[in-house]
Amino acid sequence: MKNAVVRGVWRALRFVGAERLSWNLQYRASYWTADHAPRSQHLLAIINEHAPDYLVEFGCGEGGLADQVERFARYQGYDISDEAVRCAAPRPNCSVTQMDMRDWNGDSNVDMAVLEECLYYLDEPAQRRFLKTLGSSLAADGRAVVIVHSRTKHRRTIDVVRSELPILDERDVEQRVFLVVGPPAGPADRQE
Repeated sequence: MKNAVVRGVWRALRFVGAERLSWNLQYRASYWTADHAPRSQHLLAIINEHAPDYLVEFGCGEGGLADQVERFARYQGYDISDEAVRCAAPRPNCSVTQMDMRDWNGDSNVDMAVLEECLYYLDEPAQRRFLKTLGSSLAADGRAVVIVHSRTKHRRTIDVVRSELPILDERDVEQRVFLVVGPPAGPADRQE
């Protein structure tokens, strides 16, 4: 019962626009820890198959994905929670930064981006803006993996992803939906 009440408070804070406070409270309560959410073997296989030099993760928490990926030259994680970033362990060639996804202005030559269970927290206009920025930030052969935990509950988010970026692979694995997307068709749509 206590857990349900606490989660209700977190949801209410997000509903009134206090997303950052909500996520900070969740980290302070140790709700999310590096061992709370072990990474899907399917996600790790996608990342390791692509062998990205530059790996970017949104909603990264403490940046634990960097410990589970076989190879990358540089990892950049972003999370809305100050607490998560504060808890991030220093790792070689890795940076974890506090940032709301809505504020990301893009980057260039991103080989792989991971959005695990985070895109659906944005409203539809923000999702579309973010995906346009992401598409223009991917390298010519870059990939992004968008993961949602329910095809039914997050149907709209899936539809937005499909409308904004080309779907290269879509699978239901471990009761979750994995969308692998590529950059937009024209090179003029990418950042240099």
